[in-house]
Amino acid sequence: MQNYTTQQSQYEIEQNKHLPNHRLLWAILLYIGAFFILPLFVGLIVQLFYIGVYNDFKPIEEGHARYNDYILFYSSVTNLIIYILAAVILIVWLLPFLKEDWQKTRKRFFKTLLLGLGGWFILIGMVFLASQLEASIRTALKIPTDVTPGNQQHIIEMFKSKYIGLILIVTLLGAPIVEELVFRKSMFGFLKNKFKLEPIFLIIISGVLFGLIHIISPLLTALFDGNYLNLVNELINLISYSFMGMAIGIVYFISNENIYAPMVTHFTQNLISSIGQIILIMFPELLEQVSLFIK
Repeated sequence: MQNYTTQQSQYEIEQNKHLPNHRLLWAILLYIGAFFILPLFVGLIVQLFYIGVYNDFKPIEEGHARYNDYILFYSSVTNLIIYILAAVILIVWLLPFLKEDWQKTRKRFFKTLLLGLGGWFILIGMVFLASQLEASIRTALKIPTDVTPGNQQHIIEMFKSKYIGLILIVTLLGAPIVEELVFRKSMFGFLKNKFKLEPIFLIIISGVLFGLIHIISPLLTALFDGNYLNLVNELINLISYSFMGMAIGIVYFISNENIYAPMVTHFTQNLISSIGQIILIMFPELLEQVSLFIK
């Protein structure tokens, strides 16, 4: 009887070892579902709401007087709803990890805050190196160097619209919370536990995947449109976004995998980028001076 009890306890211990990893894997899968499947349903509801209010449930097609506003409303509201849902689900799902990291943060609050803020300088240095590398590649391929990434073009349009408040909520709160919980806390943890990878590989893999998620939409658009120049441009833009993700990954590693430090870095970058966007809209002649800060 005692042997059976001992064996059962050992089995439960082994099972519990895998529970955190399963939770991390499911967080990644929840993110994929939230951003690749959920938009189909949320987007449909948002579209029906808009055309119901403004066009008696008749389709709004290109050339319609409200078409541009319709696209901006659809994009901003859909993004906001998805980020809110994703943030709530991920916070609840990863609550044990968040509580553990909060205990670390409470003991070293100012150190964590300073590390997060200081991480921005690592990030901007990495982005500078990436921009130089991108420029060299474009020059070698004889591609125009003054190309704005598709993701960035969309953000600029949103900042110029009356829905700027919605995009600011997503940019300053939604993205730092959701993307750090997925690409740092979940991806780092899962890959480390499952494959025993060294930190350098965790930083590179999570960084590249972070970069890929930021170009996937314009990349697919260029591919389906057969616009191979834009396709190559978006692949080159992957360098900057990946380096950005790697920089935040370095902050996460240095912080002893405390998720609140990279969240501060991510928030700081998005805040400075948002301020840069607003300045650029008001003073477009300052493009060269602020371009490094608005990725």
